[in-house]
Formats: sequence, C-alpha cells, structure tokens
Amino acid sequence: MADGPLEIFEQFRTGLLAGAFAPAEELWAEDAVVEFPYAPEGRPQQFTGRAEFLAFAATAQAERPVCFEDFQVLALRDAADPGVLIAEYRLTGPATAGGRRGTAVFVLLLRVRDGRIVHWREYQDLIAPRV
Repeated sequence: MADGPLEIFEQFRTGLLAGAFAPAEELWAEDAVVEFPYAPEGRPQQFTGRAEFLAFAATAQAERPVCFEDFQVLALRDAADPGVLIAEYRLTGPATAGGRRGTAVFVLLLRVRDGRIVHWREYQDLIAPRV
C-alpha cells in the first residue's frame, strides 16, 4: 500500500531533523505543485513540477543553511479527502551561518496521490517573534 499524507508528513519531519531541506525526491509526483502564499518579497510563491521545486530547494539550502533541532507538531487535521492532511508545526534551530536561533510556525496543506506529493501549500508565520 502506498504511503498516505500522514506517513509522508512523518518522513518530511524525520528528514528535516536530519538536515534535508525538503522531502526526498522520490516522495514528489513529477507534476507536483508547491505553493508558499506568504513567501517573502523576491521569492517565488509557486513552483510547478518536482524538478523546479527541488532545484529551488537545493539553492535555498545552499544560500541560507539552517539546522533544525526541534520539530513540534502543534495540530494534525484530517480532511474529507483521505489523501489530504492539514498540519501545524513549529521549527526551532540555529542558522548555520552566524548561529542565530530562530523559531517559526507553519501550516501545511498536504495532498498525496499514489504515495506521492501532488500539492504542498505552506503558510509560514514570518512576523512572529524569534528566539
């Protein structure tokens, strides 16, 4: 049986704590859509296709390396569609350049089909106080 959204989310959590910036390539559908509606100015709000997003993720990780020490799941919600999960989570850790610590809260809408991510829509709290 193919992984559902909860299993994919757990793989994302484990990978992020191990140093991966995005879920592993094999977890993405080739035609996946990735959206960041509140992306900071100058950063894309949408990516179409696995290759486009993973190229961005690799560049972003190289330019702004971070190391997350804590991934706290604040809430998980099922949707009417069994392929959809809504998650709220908090990440904490230092930026590897300069060592400044930060905390950010995210809300993620994750849609999975046939064990692959087809839609990733993530909202990040960009104005919350940082530690």
